[in-house]
Amino acid sequence: FCLRMSQVEVLFRRAVKQIQELPAEGPYQPSVEERLNFYSLFKQATEGPNKTKKPAFYDVVAKTKWDAWKKLGGMTKEQAMRKYIELYAKAARKINNEQSLKEAKEIEALLKPTARL
Repeated sequence: FCLRMSQVEVLFRRAVKQIQELPAEGPYQPSVEERLNFYSLFKQATEGPNKTKKPAFYDVVAKTKWDAWKKLGGMTKEQAMRKYIELYAKAARKINNEQSLKEAKEIEALLKPTARL
């Protein structure tokens, strides 16, 4: 994969910003699975592997988020950023606005030379 880390970080920040700014009532609503993937990859990319205490069993939302992050194991921060970018590129096609489609094409062009992140 030929992107320098600085390019990965820039794309990651842009992807995070786009996802965080999605309108609550907008045309694209990420599924629960997509939201968990974005959440866990964001946490892994910004904090590294999950070393936090497991939430109480009755806190279902916190436990589900914790489990999703924990499943990423020892994935590096850079790998998590790259996976987040890849996930965003797929979501950007669903968001289907001028900015997201432009970014999806840009990301796909950068990812094209590789088979996997």
